[in-house]
Order: sequence, then C-alpha cells, then structure tokens
Amino acid sequence: MVWKNTRFSGTEKFFFVLAYLLNVVVSYSQGSVLLTGGGSENYNDWSDAPYQWMVQKATNKKILVLHYSTVSTFLPDYFKSLGAAQSVSLAVPSSSADDSTIFNTILTYDGIFLRGGDQWEYISQWKGTLTEKAIQQVFQRGGVIGGTSAGAMVLSKIICDAKITSVDPRTALKNPLGAQITFTNNFLGFVPNSICDTHFYERGRIGRLIAMLALYHQQKNEWLTGIGIDDGTALAIDSSLHAVVFGSGVVSILTAKPATMYQIKPGKPFEIFNLRLKQYTNGAAFTLNNLEVLSFPANTFSFSADTYEESSASFILDGSGAFADWQRSSGSLSKFINAFNLNDTIGLVTDSPSLSEIQNLQNYFSQKSIPYLLLNASVTNLSSSTFMDSVQSCNGFIFCGISSNAVDILSDKENPIGALFKNKKNLLAPFLFLGDAVKIVGSNNINGTELSATAAYRGRLTLSSGLHWISSTLWISRSYENPDYLENRFSGIFWGIGKTKSSFGILADAGTSIQISNSKIQVSGYSPVIIIDASENAASSFPEYRASSSIGPRQNCAFSEITIHVIAEPSVFDFKTGNVVASTTENNMSVYHHQFMLEQNFPNPFNPHTQIRFSIPEEDNVDLTLVDLLGRRISTLFHGTLSAGTHSINFSSSGYNLSSGVYFYLLHTSRGVIVKKMMILK
Repeated sequence: MVWKNTRFSGTEKFFFVLAYLLNVVVSYSQGSVLLTGGGSENYNDWSDAPYQWMVQKATNKKILVLHYSTVSTFLPDYFKSLGAAQSVSLAVPSSSADDSTIFNTILTYDGIFLRGGDQWEYISQWKGTLTEKAIQQVFQRGGVIGGTSAGAMVLSKIICDAKITSVDPRTALKNPLGAQITFTNNFLGFVPNSICDTHFYERGRIGRLIAMLALYHQQKNEWLTGIGIDDGTALAIDSSLHAVVFGSGVVSILTAKPATMYQIKPGKPFEIFNLRLKQYTNGAAFTLNNLEVLSFPANTFSFSADTYEESSASFILDGSGAFADWQRSSGSLSKFINAFNLNDTIGLVTDSPSLSEIQNLQNYFSQKSIPYLLLNASVTNLSSSTFMDSVQSCNGFIFCGISSNAVDILSDKENPIGALFKNKKNLLAPFLFLGDAVKIVGSNNINGTELSATAAYRGRLTLSSGLHWISSTLWISRSYENPDYLENRFSGIFWGIGKTKSSFGILADAGTSIQISNSKIQVSGYSPVIIIDASENAASSFPEYRASSSIGPRQNCAFSEITIHVIAEPSVFDFKTGNVVASTTENNMSVYHHQFMLEQNFPNPFNPHTQIRFSIPEEDNVDLTLVDLLGRRISTLFHGTLSAGTHSINFSSSGYNLSSGVYFYLLHTSRGVIVKKMMILK
C-alpha cells in the first residue's frame, strides 16, 4: 500500500497501521520449498539428494504425498528409504478439498509433496479450500513444501496456470498475446516474486518463460524472477531464501536489468532486449532474492569469451530445414537471387546430392532459368582441380546438406580449396546457408542434435570445426522445428558456448532469415531469433551426471552472467557492441524502470537478523523507519539521499529489547509512504 501523504503524525500513523492490519492477511513465509523439474525419481539416482533434503527439513520426518486425483505407490516408500519416519500418498479431488478430516490429516505432516500433472487441476480443485489452507499452515509453521513438474509450478508466487491450454514455447515466442497465456496468483505462492517453469530445456521452454515475464510485466508493471528447472533437477529453497541446486541438469534464473526493454503489441513481432540469465549446476548455492552466489560447484572454471572479430563478408542464413520455407516470395532464396546479375552462376555446395532438398533446389533453379553448378563437396572431390575450377567460375554459393568432414577441409585456409573459398568471401561473393548448414558458419559446429531425442541427455553431442567465417559464434537452426530434438538444440548451444568459450550463441527457427553484413545481423520473417551473449560471463561449470547408457555427462552449462536478446524483423543486432543498434519499434517499447517498491523482509519471521530491500525510480531523500503496532517509532533504519535503483538494509533486533510480535517498517520518499509488516519470533 502506498500513501501519498508527505508526513504523518503519531495519531495518523496509528490509524493507518490499524487499517493496514484489518486489510492484510498475515503471511509468515517461514517454511522451505523444493522445486523439482520433473523426470522419474529412482533409488540411488539424481533424486536421492533433493528428496532427502526435503525429509531433513521436515522436523518430524513426516511426508505426505498429495495429488488431485491419484495416489502414488512408489513415492511413500521412496521417502521412507531416505529417512522419512512416516509417508503416505493421498488423493484430494475437489469433492474432498473442503473436508475437515482431510484438513486435519494434512496438518499432521510437516512435509507436503505435490506430484506432477496439470497445474490448472491443482488450482481449480483446491484454490480457496481447506486443503489449500492446510498446506499453507504447514508452511507457515516451518514445514517444507515440495513439488515436481506441475506440482512445482504451482508453488511460485505467480503461476502460468494452463487454464486454456499448455502454452507452446514456439507460439509464445512468436506472439505472447496469441499464445493463450494466463496467470494465477493468490494460490499457495510460497516462492516470492517468482514464476516457475519445469522440464525447461527438455521441452525448449526458455522461449515461453521469456515471453511470460514480459507479458506479466505488461499486465502488472512488475518484473518477476523466472525460475526454469530442467527434468532430473531440483532447486531447494530454505526459509532465508538461500537456494541450492541438486540433480542432473541446470537451474536457470531469468531477471530484468535496467536496460531491459520489450515489445508486445497486436500485429507486431515480440522482441525483448537485455534480459539477464544465470544458470546453476548441482552443488551451486545462491540467494534467490538478489542472486548472490554463496558457493560454486567444485568443477567451476573461469570463463573468458573469445573476442569477436569483424568480417566484411555478406551472408544470408535460413533457420528452416524445409524447401517450402526457403522458396517463399519473402524467403531467403528470393533475397539471395536478387543479389545476382542475369548470367551469374550460383554454386550449390553439398556432399549429400541425393537429399530431396538438393533435388528441389536444382528444380527451382531450372524452372527459373538460373545458371547453377552442383558442387559435390565430397572429401575426394575437394582436392580435385575440376572442383577448384568450378568454384572459381561461380559468383555466389549456397551451402546445404554438408558434413563436418567437408567443413574441416573448407575451413583450412592453408588448403587450396579452403583458401579459394576464403578469397571468394573476402571479395564479398554472396553466401546462403540453408537448414543445418547454418551451423557451420561460426567458429564451431555442434554435431548430433538430430542423432536421437536423448543425445544431449546422454552426452552424445560433439563439436567440430566450423568455417570460422563469423568468429566466436555458435549457431543452431531449426530450433523448434522438431519437438524430439528440443533439448539437444537448446541445452546443446549452452554446452557448446561453455566448451568453446564463444561470445555468442544464436538460435534461429523456421521462418527466420538472417542477413549478415560486417558485424551486424538483421532478422526477417515471422519467427524471432534468440541471441545468447556470453561476453560478460566470468564463471561456468558443466553437469557431471551420467544417466544409464550414456557415453558422457549430461550436456548443458552453468553461467554467472548471460544476456538474452530476442530480436525480430526489422531489428539489427551488432556483434561488435553486443547491442541492438536499430529497431523501428524501439520508441514504442516498454522499458524497465525501477519502481517505488518496498519488498517483504527476508527472513520473516526472524530472530535477530533480517534484510529489507526497496527500490526508488530516481534519486531521492529516503527514510526507512521501524514502528510498533501503535505507530510509535522504534528506530530509524536509514535516513539520507539514495540514487535510483534497488537498495538493501540489514536490521538486527539485538539491543532493542523487542518482544516477539508484529512490527511495521515504513519507506518514506517524495513519492509517498509504503508500509510492510514484519514479525520477530523469539
């Protein structure tokens, strides 16, 4: 609540505080939370450590497994194997959610675990019922609440509730307004200022979490902390909001920065610039409220990204693997062909001439009477004088269906054919890369993304040399084109950045055409591009978990600092500066501004230490004071001038001789007064 009065007398404070007490429900927020990203639990596997953490946080070691429709035969015995003194499974449909017997049963446990399923079923069947109230009471008295998949998603403050449908990441990234995203608040809500998404890289959900953060800000003028948790991975959060990562994959935290801006408008492409991403692997510990790292995993290494080197070459990259997309009237083939004179010859470079897409391209050129040469870039042909002469006679080139073996030779500038292609590039001959061939244009190529659905999970991705024509970059095309390979592409690019220490990773979906000139890239088409900027990252670590039948650890990577951009037509991004340098929509974008905001103190209740955070939108005189129930000043916690931004004050009740109970802290600036409640519990 914000009051616009400039100053309050003692009497006014008393009545304001009294009104506040009558209208605000007390929330002690003193329990612990376990968020699990989904995946099957099993004995002696990734799930042992986080689930045992939950048992240890339950004072009496009594765990109740809850669901809205079915019971689990496995989980109660599993919790018992990890030290639970008692564990049972209970189904509570809507018909029983207000049953007092169910209410009293839940209250006999100090650990509640919500199984996976559908988050809207949890909300629609339990919201406002005795079942919800009982779970909240277990939490408020210091219990631990856990959940997996949908059961974890409903524990965040704001829930992507799937009321209409499960939100498709590709649709959300293209058009948040048309993706049927709906939110629920005031249900459970144990993780403050957050929205949680699970099966994160397994299902490519980074696209939808980015969109949800921007859409929620547009609706509520409030930035949430986005928490993305992959399957087989868990985030354990104690009552002080200290968080620890367990399991096989990564936990991703998305937050806005002062420079964050976005566009969500009907008929306009979705864009967001300068979004912060931090990723953590097993063993990392950090504070959820300010993302301060408390401890790094033992395998953490220093990361210094390779420097991007500008090139004057001209490229077009197409994120689709389908000929139907390439040959659209606004597609990449049309853009490419427009750069040629009537009698210019195009070289079609491939070492897989039997591919149907190669056949389609040849038919396309023949029907349009476009001169072309099929350049079969097999390893044996690349060294022949005939192949060299054919390349020399071409005025531009299309790369499609080409293997890493051929790329190794083409990227070698000491090899005659490699030197010839480099010379063609330097003379600004146009180049078009189609489908998977997009991946070879950077410094390295990620192989195996279409090997199997579990390639990244089982450590089967590999790296090979790229052409190095766009330095310090990694590229993934067809990012959402086949749902079987989402994890390989989305977690694979982070793994690749960590392995190669590249500055940038780029995810281009079908419907995306990217034109590159000098250091600038311009997007066209109906799908936005995700740009991962790792140039400011300082520390990273890799997962060490190996699933059965794996040849290596799970492939993703932790990062201390990543910047995410989602750009669409007609925006221009500059690799050299790491910024969006041109956007006709920029003046209409919503910009992150520090709000006049006072956060709930953490921990609360507390004894004797707690932290108070607040934000002010401009430089201002600030008073932060502590008062009792009658509005009497106990202490001035801060008095002075502060710059715009977020600030933190640590308070200790030691030396004040304060009894247990409710107190209030007031933030006063020229914008008014905000009051929050805190509780000392001795």
